[in-house]
Amino acid sequence: VWEGREVLDDEQLRARDAWFTHRHPRAGQVTGPATPLRLAGSSRRGQPAPRLGQHSRNLLLRLGFPAGIVDDLIEQGVIVD
Repeated sequence: VWEGREVLDDEQLRARDAWFTHRHPRAGQVTGPATPLRLAGSSRRGQPAPRLGQHSRNLLLRLGFPAGIVDDLIEQGVIVD
């Protein structure tokens, strides 16, 4: 069984573009698995996962919550913005 670093350094996986590296706003440079799908004309590069709460405010507003209630939930720490 390989350790994490051994998997990332494997020649075959590198040759097959199994990984992509992106810059995360808090974690810095992060390497993760690329999608295994290879579709003509599309990129296999992914994007970083959203930060905790990154879309909370917009999502709640789009669902019809009044802005004042959303602000109160954020202020009370019920949701993260």
